[in-house]
Amino acid sequence: MSTWSDFETQCLKYLYESFNKYAEFEAMGGTDSTVSDIKVITKTGKEFFIEVKHTPAQCGQFVLIPNDETRTFEFSNRNASKLTPAAEEIIQNMNRDYLKYKNAGTAGQNIDFKDSDKVFIRWIVEYYKNKETEYIITNNYTLFHIKDIAKYYNIECQYRIKKSGSSSIGLTHKESVVKSIDKMKLNNYRYTYNNGNLMVFTTDKVDKMTFDINGNSYMFSKRNDCYEIRKLSNTRNSNVIFSVYLKPNVKGLSNDDFIKELQI
Repeated sequence: MSTWSDFETQCLKYLYESFNKYAEFEAMGGTDSTVSDIKVITKTGKEFFIEVKHTPAQCGQFVLIPNDETRTFEFSNRNASKLTPAAEEIIQNMNRDYLKYKNAGTAGQNIDFKDSDKVFIRWIVEYYKNKETEYIITNNYTLFHIKDIAKYYNIECQYRIKKSGSSSIGLTHKESVVKSIDKMKLNNYRYTYNNGNLMVFTTDKVDKMTFDINGNSYMFSKRNDCYEIRKLSNTRNSNVIFSVYLKPNVKGLSNDDFIKELQI
């Protein structure tokens, strides 16, 4: 798959073709990390989400702010996730070696302590449960329950400086962005704009291409048959970042087993 969005599209198609007799499947997440990728509504009325992960991949994060006076890390009040017991345990262990983690920089510092793997798993499960996510679909359309994540993934956790994500361009920047794209003379170029989202249709391959306007950076981001223009953030935060790697030779739920769960 060329991008994570391509894999999401393929997973949605796979789920629909395999299980549409038992449930409806709707693409949800996109670039919004607060919502899981696919919403499921079963014929029995149950609703939940499936997270799409083509590994290796990031699997959640939260911002910690170093406090040099207390030599401790503080959980940022801007985090979308909650301060869970697992997050508190990670912070307590990082506080014991404050300078090592505080100086992690953009290269990052791996987080490791006794039974850290179990703590990382608890954090990920809590994180996705709070988003009403019950399943993960990963490489080769392997589908499994979130509670079984340790059977399928090796998990790493790192503290490093990372730029914040992207956002829609909003009305303020629309005119200047459109003028800039006009000057690019893209092939078969047209666009639509709705509620801050600028969608560009072109036959040119421009995914991840960036351009600058008045000190702001923008990027073409692939969305099925078009590209969304995203405004890149200039903010640099220090994040605890969880990454997952699919274990070899693992088998997910069979179609029959997943159908039984959809019928509950």
